[in-house]
Amino acid sequence: MITFGLFHSVVPDPDAKAFLQAAGINDTAIQIAVDHLVIDLKAANLWTKMKAIYPMVGGIANTCKYNLKDPRDLDAAYRKTFFNSPAIDADGVKWNGVNQYADTHLAPGAALATRNITMAYYNLEDSAVGFDMGTYHLNPNRYDILTGDGLGSMYVAASGPGSVQPVSKGVVDKSGLYLVTSDNTTIYPYRNGVALATVSRAVNATPNTDTLYLGAENRVTATGGPVGFSTSKCGFSLVGEPVTPAEALTLSGIINHFMQHMSKNTY
Repeated sequence: MITFGLFHSVVPDPDAKAFLQAAGINDTAIQIAVDHLVIDLKAANLWTKMKAIYPMVGGIANTCKYNLKDPRDLDAAYRKTFFNSPAIDADGVKWNGVNQYADTHLAPGAALATRNITMAYYNLEDSAVGFDMGTYHLNPNRYDILTGDGLGSMYVAASGPGSVQPVSKGVVDKSGLYLVTSDNTTIYPYRNGVALATVSRAVNATPNTDTLYLGAENRVTATGGPVGFSTSKCGFSLVGEPVTPAEALTLSGIINHFMQHMSKNTY
């Protein structure tokens, strides 16, 4: 039986409430934070553009797996499946860099209206080796975020080009909120709500029908499975339709506001 605090017993957002009930979240602080997140996304006209939102709350796999946008316990709802038992606590999911990852069951070529995308990954630690989220189709056709190389760059891909592209972020620190969106010619990367240098791209005509992984890159078509396992700690992630540069800044602010509510923000 899910109980709601005073504020939420009066005006719970129905989408927030559905997620909290599915995940079995009784903690009032989490309830308020999730409710504010949904309200903020709707107020900014961003809610409908998102396909999967993973708040990573509750501290166990059975709460962290759910998609806020569609909290049914189904692959078709982009509910995550965790592999090899990553460490999960109240802040998020820590990958071991060896064999742990999560399948979102979201294939960009099937879920999105075009080859363009928005992806976000909040790394809670100054630790990241490998792909933090990604999928790589044989064509090649890939969508990736790597939060850092230890030398001051992040790496991105969105449908094309076929290889991940370095983007200078000006700091070696790998923690923070990394957001990528794209249009038909350009990839727009952001870190902690700051726009970084854009990357030119050519849209790949063939849709990527391989599902997106967190904690690794899915190369099931190309090489047979997950590769490039990450050592980061994921506190939040999302996937959606492309947004404008102005909306990307708003979205970054909304995500970090949620993370502040949860006391797990890094900036």
